[in-house]
Amino acid sequence: MGAGPAATASTTAAYAQFVDPNRKWYSNRRILTLNAWIVLLLITSSTNGYDGSMMNGLQSLDQWKGYFNNPTGGKLGLLNAIQNIGSLAAYPIAPYVSDGLGRRPTIFIGAVI
Repeated sequence: MGAGPAATASTTAAYAQFVDPNRKWYSNRRILTLNAWIVLLLITSSTNGYDGSMMNGLQSLDQWKGYFNNPTGGKLGLLNAIQNIGSLAAYPIAPYVSDGLGRRPTIFIGAVI
């Protein structure tokens, strides 16, 4: 375990005015915001894993098999991977929509779809 970042007293560095060795990490609003976003991304990743596990569990139920006409092989794999395929389909157009509409409206549209 390291001791943390080293701060020098030299003023030759371009970022020296931003480094305050006496300031604690929990008093920095931007670091707290960054950590909040990291937690959100971890939760999102966990729920994606849960969705995949749930789909695998549903495939063992007779009601699920009957509703989807007993899928096998490629059709069964497609039903399990369709959420990820939808995400991949948005990759080519997402940057252009984000550039044209902005980040927040693009995220809202993606959430609605």
